Amino acid sequence: MAVENLLAESLTARKAQVDYIEVYKRTAVNYSKDELRDLINTNSINVYSVTSGESLNRLYELISGSTDLLRIPLVVPSARVAELAEQKGFAIVKNADGADVDASINALQELAN
Repeated sequence: MAVENLLAESLTARKAQVDYIEVYKRTAVNYSKDELRDLINTNSINVYSVTSGESLNRLYELISGSTDLLRIPLVVPSARVAELAEQKGFAIVKNADGADVDASINALQELAN
């Protein structure tokens, strides 16, 4: 059972009215491999950052087979995502120990040093 369903059921059992409002939806950006490579090169991208295993998988779909793109450092939010990235062949993986802004900034600073 999803956490939001458990929370709603628990609140409803206590006579609360629960309404759902969708405020976030994950959708993949629709780049081709060539488009993403061009964006990376044109903008001199020197680090990737992902916030979930799902976003890591999508990034990997777009850069797999490009050894040079797998050498760009990658910031991830957890040990689980770091392990997945290493299994996929990312050469430099930095676990930020969180997906929040502060954790990401700290990880980027550590990569820069």
